[in-house]
Amino acid sequence: MDKNYSLENVYTVAGESLSKVLDAYFHKDKEALVTWFYDSNNKALGKSPHDFCQEGHQYNLECILIDLITGNLGL
Repeated sequence: MDKNYSLENVYTVAGESLSKVLDAYFHKDKEALVTWFYDSNNKALGKSPHDFCQEGHQYNLECILIDLITGNLGL
């Protein structure tokens, strides 16, 4: 994996609000978070979450993850 693909860079690109949601969604596996964030084969978004955030869509990604989290909890 590229040396720039780090948890610190994920949080920088994601911003404070989305980073909190990412922590909730990937609370146990930070390595999986980094891998997922830079995966360009993400079927749901059509691009990597990193690219999605680079385009300024952090809020949209945050909403998607919150829906997944609350759906998983049955709320």
